[in-house]
Amino acid sequence: MKIAHVVRALLSGSAIYVAMAACGAAESSRAPLVDGGESELDVRSTSDALVNPVKDAKADPLPPLVVNEPCDKDVMVGSTTTKGAVHDFPGKTAADLSALRVLVPTGGTNITYGSKTFDRSTGGDVFVTAGSAVVLCGTALAGQSVTFILPQ
Repeated sequence: MKIAHVVRALLSGSAIYVAMAACGAAESSRAPLVDGGESELDVRSTSDALVNPVKDAKADPLPPLVVNEPCDKDVMVGSTTTKGAVHDFPGKTAADLSALRVLVPTGGTNITYGSKTFDRSTGGDVFVTAGSAVVLCGTALAGQSVTFILPQ
């Protein structure tokens, strides 16, 4: 594409924008008809739409990514092997994964308050690297699962 075409397009768009803004700022924002009535074209709202086309737009937040992984992977901690839950997050950096939350089973040690039993913790030994996260489960949680929760 030639530079001259780009410059002409930008200047044309700028001229239309200035004309619409001037019309929108005018005291009378409706164009008269031949019979003295008003046109259906409301120049002020048209210019407002051009200035801020998504004024009332709203977007719901994306739901978090929720994944369950079993505590069945052999993970090395130094020279010791233990069980862990591992999940890959392709394209995510370690910084992205710093927002990761986990729900970890309490390993049979339930905490109770009244009629409520708390059998999961939001803690856990969580380790991340680019594209992957691991939760150390140990032998007490082998066979149970960990829930990974990553906000989008």
